[in-house]
Amino acid sequence: MREFEAELEEERKQRAAAVNARKKLESDMKDMEQQVEMANKIKDDSLKQLRRTQQQLKDYQKEVQ
Repeated sequence: MREFEAELEEERKQRAAAVNARKKLESDMKDMEQQVEMANKIKDDSLKQLRRTQQQLKDYQKEVQ
């Protein structure tokens, strides 16, 4: 009987560890998704700024000619 109880307790510990690991992975995934979202926003803002700068350069070149 003790052996069965020990196995049962070990299984409970393993399940708890698996649940905790899953929660940690889900949390890490959420953090990474937020980082990707922020990186995409920064990229989009940078592209807008690049396009504005390129247009300004074209405008300046037209003025010089």
